[in-house]
Amino acid sequence: TNILASAKEIITSTFNDPMEIMVTLIIGTFLFLMMSLTAMGQACFQNSFGGTSLEEIQCVIETTEGNMVFAGRSLSGGSKEMIYVVQTDATGNLMWSKTYGDLNNSEMAVSITEGNNGSILITGYTYSFGNTADCDITLVKLDNSGKLLWSKVYLGSNNEYGAEVSTTPDGGYYITGSTFSTGSGLTDVTLIKTDSNGNMLWNKTYGGTGLDNASALKTTADGGAVITGFTMSKGAGNKDVILIRTNAIGDTLWTRTFGNTLADQAWGVCISP
Repeated sequence: TNILASAKEIITSTFNDPMEIMVTLIIGTFLFLMMSLTAMGQACFQNSFGGTSLEEIQCVIETTEGNMVFAGRSLSGGSKEMIYVVQTDATGNLMWSKTYGDLNNSEMAVSITEGNNGSILITGYTYSFGNTADCDITLVKLDNSGKLLWSKVYLGSNNEYGAEVSTTPDGGYYITGSTFSTGSGLTDVTLIKTDSNGNMLWNKTYGGTGLDNASALKTTADGGAVITGFTMSKGAGNKDVILIRTNAIGDTLWTRTFGNTLADQAWGVCISP
C-alpha cells in the first residue's frame, strides 16, 4: 500500500533534544501524523490522530511546559469543518483533543501561539457569524487543558481570512490576514490589534490596487509588527514577496518587495536575535 504524505509544519524541539524537529503530516484524507526526527533524519517517535472523517493540521507549537499543541480542522463531527486542537506530551502521547465551533457552519484554525499562563491563542476563519455566505477572522483563547475561555469574530462586509496571531508587549494580540472588505485593492493585507480580551482596538489595511495577501506575522521588540505574504500591486513580477514593517499603532514604517518576473510568495517570517 502506498501512502501519500505532505508536510504541513515543522518546528524545532527544545525539551527533548535541541537538534530534534517535529514534523506534522497529512496522511490520506482521514488523519494526521506527528513525527519527531533527529538531526540525521531518524524517527524518534511518531503517532497519528483522527476521527471518522478528515482531520487536517495547519500549525503546531511547543509550549513552555514542553508539550505540543496542533491546530487545524476536523470534519468528523458532521458535514462542516470545525476548529480541531490536539495536545500531546513531549513524546507524542495524547493529552487531549477537542473541536470548537458551529456544526452548521465551517470554521478552521490557521495559526496558533502561546499566551500568558500557558493559554493558547488560535486564529483562522469562521462562517458562523454575520453573513454566513462570507467568512470572517476569528480569535479563540483556550486554557492549557483546552477549555474555551473566549472567542471573538471580526466581521467585514465580505470575506476576511486570519493568517497568524502574535502576542504584543502590552498583553494584547496582533492578527494579520487578508480582507476583501476594506482597503484600496481587490484584497488587502489586514492588521488587527486587540486588547488582552480580544476586543479590537484598531484595524489597518495595506496594499495597492491589485491582490495583496498576508501569510505570516511577528511582533517586534518595540511593539510593532513585521508582516509578509505576497503582492500583485507592485514589484518586479506578477506576484512578489512583500514585507511590511509597522510601528505599535499600525503606521507603515517601510514596505519592501522581493522577486523576479514570475510568481514569488513568502509563507513565514522570523526576527533574528
